[in-house]
Amino acid sequence: MLTDDIFNFSFDLEPEEVVKYLKDKGIQTSYNWYELWQSANNHSFTVAKVLQTDLLAQIQNSMVKAISSGQTIEEWKRQIRPELIQNGWWGEVKASDIPGFDQSKYPNIDPNKTVQLGSNKRLKTIFYTNRTVAYSQARYKTLIDNSKNRPFWQYIAVEDSRTRDSHMALSGKVWRFDDPVWDVIFPPNDWGCRCTVRALSQAQLNEENLSLASPPSQNEISASVKQEWAYNSGSTNLGLAGAFWDAYRNLAGEALKETALKMLVNSTQWKEMLREYTERALNPKIINGKPYIDNSQFAVGFLSDTQIKKMESVGVYPKTGILTVSVKEIIHSIKPDQGKRVSLTVEQFLEELKVLQNETFLFDSQNNRFILFNSETNTKFILAINYAKKGRFYNQILTFYKKELYDTSRKSVIVL
Repeated sequence: MLTDDIFNFSFDLEPEEVVKYLKDKGIQTSYNWYELWQSANNHSFTVAKVLQTDLLAQIQNSMVKAISSGQTIEEWKRQIRPELIQNGWWGEVKASDIPGFDQSKYPNIDPNKTVQLGSNKRLKTIFYTNRTVAYSQARYKTLIDNSKNRPFWQYIAVEDSRTRDSHMALSGKVWRFDDPVWDVIFPPNDWGCRCTVRALSQAQLNEENLSLASPPSQNEISASVKQEWAYNSGSTNLGLAGAFWDAYRNLAGEALKETALKMLVNSTQWKEMLREYTERALNPKIINGKPYIDNSQFAVGFLSDTQIKKMESVGVYPKTGILTVSVKEIIHSIKPDQGKRVSLTVEQFLEELKVLQNETFLFDSQNNRFILFNSETNTKFILAINYAKKGRFYNQILTFYKKELYDTSRKSVIVL
């Protein structure tokens, strides 16, 4: 059972610092938690199945007030419960009866499915999850700011009967603050995780007879960190793709949507984010002497309304408009692979991404793939819509090919 005192030993932070991080989170409506998975969740306050931004803002504001005034969870629950009931967000309902539910936005959700909205148990999860992440972000900044004096970080678990064995295995281990292992294991690392990080000076390290631990293996990391928590909740990322797409699909008028999309993909902020992720993919963290390549996806573009309509005309209905590429594909594309792939520099790769905006492209019905091509550079992007991986769907760039290696003359290929 989670209790308020779990934070007393973990965080020596002023409430103002935590409140700032909670306030700074943007609002992002979401049907399921995994829609705001990992780093994007750092920058978006969310409660699964809250689909109205005004209701979500109401919950966020109540949490800001609770933390800043030192409310207990019971005091917060007494305050927020009547508001949720009044707004129809309480108890078990059909998905179609969730306030703000729109079948067109969630085509893969059965409208007759029974779902749980507000309950005492869910309020506890909402309170502790969002407060834990806010504390973690504030804690991370405090540790980084003092890393010159205390450059060694020690993983600390509560070490009681409720602590997970995998988290217990990390407890007490020390790594430098800039060790890449913290990009993955900086707590929290699962629902209800009570772990924290302690900063140490060289003198403390010597006094307590501590030494730096060997990096955990990828299998050990997977066992210790639940997938949707496998990120540093204190690190920063804009979460731009998800936030933009949510706003974009609610814009009225094709002209306005087209303008908004072009403004984003041509913005300095978007380009800098793509460059950061591309360079990060090419320079993976070294853990246990080996590159740690997690094959994660990152957004590189978006489908326009015109592209989506053309895809729907051949029976393909994208579940999202976000286009992604995997870390492994970036590595393969920029490093040549026996002449079959296009060897690109980072600059060339970023330039090639403009092809994703093409509104004339090919569809290979035999392989259920779309082909976007650049006649000037003689390359092709092979795109899989609704590419399923571990229960999630991506519009994923599968590979970059030299033009002549993909036969577009076959009968199954048509121009859209």
